[in-house]
Amino acid sequence: MELGCNESLPVVIVRGSCNWLLYLSLAQNHGRDLGTTLVVVNPLRKECYQLPPIDIRLGKTSGTRESCGLGFDASTNTFKMVCVSVRREAHPVSLDEVRKNLRTRVHVLGTDSWRDLPKVPSYPITGEGVFAHGYLYWLTAYVPGEAYSDQVIRYDVRKEEFRLIYPTKETGDGWINTRLVDLHGEVGYSYNHLGKTMEVWVLKQKEWVPYCRFDYKPPLPFVEVMVLGLWNK
Repeated sequence: MELGCNESLPVVIVRGSCNWLLYLSLAQNHGRDLGTTLVVVNPLRKECYQLPPIDIRLGKTSGTRESCGLGFDASTNTFKMVCVSVRREAHPVSLDEVRKNLRTRVHVLGTDSWRDLPKVPSYPITGEGVFAHGYLYWLTAYVPGEAYSDQVIRYDVRKEEFRLIYPTKETGDGWINTRLVDLHGEVGYSYNHLGKTMEVWVLKQKEWVPYCRFDYKPPLPFVEVMVLGLWNK
């Protein structure tokens, strides 16, 4: 969800949720010139927490090669905001160059700084981060010259480690608008097949299983349909 329509005002985008906390990004001029301010909101307590400044540009769409996510570390009872980005001074065009210039930063809510992690994902990430059962999930971002396979990057919030996992292979050709969604505490993977069919899978243990599927009647050509997910019962 995006709020704000005046170029002189900050663009506010709801990026996701974790344990009923929402996190938003505020960017001036659509994030093209300045960094992004991250804010965590507790709707029940009507509290707002602004994170320390960070030089990351979070775009309006999932086409960018950077993202953030909020996760909960049950071992320390803390919330962690994780940001993965490509270094600003770099302009990598190959996967190897992107990997060399990836940067992971973590902020523990309640502290006053970010810290760099020595570990980075094997691919750049994009889209919304989805938290489920101690892990954050993102889609891998497209890199020129590489096949776009919509793989999933998983981040262990406690161990602070990344791992590449694969989505279901049942989709075949022609599937577009893939997206990770929060299905009331579970991570879902949605596919839109050329405006004709929507299919959603959910990750159970280590396996993707069917969640739902429906056809558009009549078909909806050139229309993007997205699963928003479930933030409450």
